Amino acid sequence: MTINKWFSSAGLLVLALVVLFSTVVVDRMFKSARVDLTEGGLYTLSDGSKNIVRGLDQPLDLYFFFSESITKDAPGVRSYAKQVRELLAEFELASKGKLKLTVIDPEPFSVEEDRAAAFGLNAIPLNTGGDNLYFGLVAQYGELEQDSKPEDNARPTLEIPMFQPERQQLLEYDIAKLIYQVSQPGKPEVALISGLDVEGGFNMMMRQPTPPWATVTMLKQLFEVNNLGNDVDEIRPEDHDLLVVIHPKELSDSTLFAIDQYVLRGGHALFFVDPFAELSQSMGPQQSKASDSLDQLFSAWGLAFDPSQFVADAQLALRVGGADGQPVKHLGILQLGEAQLDRDSMISNQLETVHVSSAGFVTPLPDASTSFEPLLTSSEFAMPMAASKLATMSSPQELVYDFAPTGEQYVIAAKLSGSVKSAYPDGVPISEAATDAETDSS
Repeated sequence: MTINKWFSSAGLLVLALVVLFSTVVVDRMFKSARVDLTEGGLYTLSDGSKNIVRGLDQPLDLYFFFSESITKDAPGVRSYAKQVRELLAEFELASKGKLKLTVIDPEPFSVEEDRAAAFGLNAIPLNTGGDNLYFGLVAQYGELEQDSKPEDNARPTLEIPMFQPERQQLLEYDIAKLIYQVSQPGKPEVALISGLDVEGGFNMMMRQPTPPWATVTMLKQLFEVNNLGNDVDEIRPEDHDLLVVIHPKELSDSTLFAIDQYVLRGGHALFFVDPFAELSQSMGPQQSKASDSLDQLFSAWGLAFDPSQFVADAQLALRVGGADGQPVKHLGILQLGEAQLDRDSMISNQLETVHVSSAGFVTPLPDASTSFEPLLTSSEFAMPMAASKLATMSSPQELVYDFAPTGEQYVIAAKLSGSVKSAYPDGVPISEAATDAETDSS
């Protein structure tokens, strides 16, 4: 009797109401919840991306242009577009209302197609009928008006002209970079000091110009880079948001003092020092290693670095071509994997692998007032080795003859933070030239 009543019309109505009520409650409770079941977490945003969108000072509009109506016979393009659209939706969700996503299908001969072209999006012919494929992104403040143009906006309008399949693994980075760039009233200022031709130069042996480093080119896309040269008397944190020092040559006391004071006044700095820089071999063996004068700064800040030694590692060594053309392990060219990267640091937790060549190592001093956080480390099958061997060897196989792992792990990159001491407690250093000049005048 009870069973028959349950499956009567009234019972089915009650059951339907229960299901409907449960669906509504679950939808309300978990509206913002996401479970990413894709391989590699394609739709899981990094903390860096979340911080960018949550740090927007005002709501930002994203316009995703995709030619939906004319790509029915292009499943590969539609699949990639679906991934882009869903990742953009994750950005919108993570922003907590600071991003607004609008999807636009620029059909042929429509106002939307004219608008896509006006914003500089690339048009790729899709068929012989003259249909153009649009697959790009525009970021700007404010809604698109009927006749709006990029130059009508007070703040910049930026775009990804066409999403490229070969950059699929960098999709999140490209979107986050676009959002960051358009949200900045101006590029942050970066001061650069380098002893290498990182911005391009001229190879005297080959008698041809050399291109700028790819990393420096990318840096200039996001920052205003100011090359200070190797002789500067003052670097102010209020003028530069970051100082980047790349393998400097012998620096003057005034420049070292400027770096020291920049850090003491709260400036952020990145130092890239190398026991053996292949790009400066033409300048002589002494010029190939980092400046010894940096030791004065590093010691004051609680860090020890020996520019005459590199880390040799048998476990992480990559294979290169030997003297006879056969592949051989190079103990100085290493591939660092997950076990060598600090997963608790915001700096390195999104990295998968890092390749280094002739890398040095740093160690904290026992009486340091700073906090030492290892970011990249070697394996336990490693040892310090004289960098001079790299300049004189005829084959990487020669490094194996003197190799005896110590069982220790060596820190290849580290983060220093906390209170630092000045390398010049007595004030501004006076160069020997200035001292001689004073002596002669007296």
